[in-house]
Amino acid sequence: FPSHDIITQVNKVSKKKQKLDPLYTKLRKIQLEKYPVCQISAPVCTTNSTEIHHSAYRGENYLGVETWFATCRACHQWVHANPEVARELGYLK
Repeated sequence: FPSHDIITQVNKVSKKKQKLDPLYTKLRKIQLEKYPVCQISAPVCTTNSTEIHHSAYRGENYLGVETWFATCRACHQWVHANPEVARELGYLK
């Protein structure tokens, strides 16, 4: 096909998730305020929580704060880079 026809994939957000996002944003803010220090504290920890890690599959637990960990970016990346150890420590289900 001609080179000017570039096909790009756009990740679409479902209507259900669009409706849940405002509540997720509020819950996320509350969680990060409640836990300002990283709850994972892996060897790479930078201390301040800036992200939410979902220990269980996000789809069905998107708003399930009981499956969340407030974490720094470094620890969040560490969990996903080390799933076996993270699972043993309870950071992944």
